[in-house]
Amino acid sequence: MHIKFEKSLQKEFFFKIFWWLLWVSAIVLLEFYYRNQSGERLKISFGQYWFFFIAVFSIIGIWFAFKEILLEKFKSIRIFFYSLCVLLLILGLSAVFGINSAYGLRLLVILMMTSAPFMLLGMLAHSVPYQSRIIPLLAVSVCCAFGAVLLTLTGPVSWFGYTLENYLMGQRWAFLFIEANGLGGMIALAVTCIFFQIHVTSTKTTQWMLLVFILPVILLVFWKTNSRGSLLWILVTLFFYCGLWLRNLVHQFTNLHARQFFLPGLGIVIGLIVLFAIIYRYELSAFLRLDQRDLTTGRMEIWLYYLEQVKNNPLLGFGFGASDQLMSGYVVKGPFPIAGPLNVFVGVLGETGVLGFLAMLWLWFVAILKAWQIVKTKINSQDGFFHYAFFLMVILISLAAHQNGEWQILRITPFNFLFFFLLASAWTMPKTAELSTSEYQEISS
Repeated sequence: MHIKFEKSLQKEFFFKIFWWLLWVSAIVLLEFYYRNQSGERLKISFGQYWFFFIAVFSIIGIWFAFKEILLEKFKSIRIFFYSLCVLLLILGLSAVFGINSAYGLRLLVILMMTSAPFMLLGMLAHSVPYQSRIIPLLAVSVCCAFGAVLLTLTGPVSWFGYTLENYLMGQRWAFLFIEANGLGGMIALAVTCIFFQIHVTSTKTTQWMLLVFILPVILLVFWKTNSRGSLLWILVTLFFYCGLWLRNLVHQFTNLHARQFFLPGLGIVIGLIVLFAIIYRYELSAFLRLDQRDLTTGRMEIWLYYLEQVKNNPLLGFGFGASDQLMSGYVVKGPFPIAGPLNVFVGVLGETGVLGFLAMLWLWFVAILKAWQIVKTKINSQDGFFHYAFFLMVILISLAAHQNGEWQILRITPFNFLFFFLLASAWTMPKTAELSTSEYQEISS
């Protein structure tokens, strides 16, 4: 028993090492920008190549560290890999018969290699404590938020001819991301992770620290990003976690007298929200940019253009990865230059047709369904397993809402890697009966 416990701690250590390495390097090497002496915004030199090397190294390392567990997983979740292979096959065929086959196939190979270690970690997530699965996501997001606050207080920081700055496009906060929406997405991720961490942590000090100190700073930074797509993410998260809180509150009532106060209390909460919206209506209008003629900021024009392309190539689209070539001769009439539809559903439908669109939706929908089945089964006990399943369900739905204004999935981005981690973790969730016999249950509770 002692040897088994030591092995579980060793595997947990390796899981943490690879998870931290992959997520931090994905953010830093793929997302962060700085200005050189001439004022040009640049990424870290050869960042994509460095990240590709780290991803390949991680695949090898994860395989040798967790070979036995992974082999068991492969046997028990074949339908997940069949579904994944169908998606990759459709993407490959779409690229081959598309308008830019060379680039599409290259993108697909890089996408497979860089997403693979995150999928492996998603499969292994159930073998480590609940908090170890989310801490890297939360910690990096919180660091970005506090970094944005710090850069606002100090102003641009120059060092050896390179400048780090927080502001972008006027007063919007972007920290070191290429645009404010990048920081907004990280902040939205932090909100979901904070609610999860509050439910699974066992110390009141940590709970209050997250709720009273970190969450307000996170929300302040989010407001300064003016990111509407990230607002959808946060609203979905708040909807589900507030729903869970209200459900638990109702079940705590043990007599009719107490229940009589529930509906009036709910009415007061809704009234306060409406009052807040009325008082800050001008600020909310500015945040949502309601004064624009086109609320999609030029996206609608391109969405319609992509949907026209689907009519010409309904099954496989105009080619996976071919958006840049398609848009090269297209002049956007909107107020800002836009290179693509900035909507993962419209983008994937246009590039890969109905087949690619349905294959992606299948993986996404079943992942949510599997998490929901665990939530429904364990709604009364609400242990750590329940909260992790609830987290997966909420974040996958939130990500779906967020990606209506972004296109970061099936591209080489951190949120694509997060997506595949979540997919693998949700598809491989152990059944309730299996969980009780897990050799790692003692350290996961």
